[in-house]
Amino acid sequence: SYKRRYAIARATVNRATFQEWQVFTILAIVGMIAGTILGLIYFTLYSYTGTIIFNSLMLIIGSIVCYLTIYDRIKKQVKE
Repeated sequence: SYKRRYAIARATVNRATFQEWQVFTILAIVGMIAGTILGLIYFTLYSYTGTIIFNSLMLIIGSIVCYLTIYDRIKKQVKE
């Protein structure tokens, strides 16, 4: 039936979006940790609080933007 196909398509979009977002988030966290460690070794800072807050906020904002972009693109592909 139409409702069943719609439910399957919707679940596929959500699953694919989550998988792509998950890969992005894992790689972003690894990059953030590596960059922070290298930055801490290279630069001498008195307080790391600002760096940690900035990196955390950038990870959250980047993750949200990535999720919304992936969701929108996959949804458009399913409609075609």
